[in-house]
Amino acid sequence: MNPDGMQKQPQQQIVLYTCANDEFGHDPFVSEHWLVLIVSGSTDLFSQQGTVSHPAGTLGLIRKNQLVKAMKRVGDSHTFASISICLDQKRYRNSAQTMVLQQAVRMWVNRM
Repeated sequence: MNPDGMQKQPQQQIVLYTCANDEFGHDPFVSEHWLVLIVSGSTDLFSQQGTVSHPAGTLGLIRKNQLVKAMKRVGDSHTFASISICLDQKRYRNSAQTMVLQQAVRMWVNRM
């Protein structure tokens, strides 16, 4: 609980997003790594290196600690839809440790 008695809301770990606007933009600060799948529509990401377009079916990793300027556009289905998964430090470390342990067990089993 916070000092004011309010319960702290956890950050959403999985975000399912859909919109029917023709196009819309935003510039969020990304504080954690995010794995994003564009289901329908497309996204243009703007940076100092230029603009990169990502069509439906793109799976990408957005690195943390950066400002991301994005323009999302609807596709043939007249919607933009994406699925985003937050890879926060705790979840990322737990996943990495699990993978290392699984690999070690496989190596040990294969030696027998």
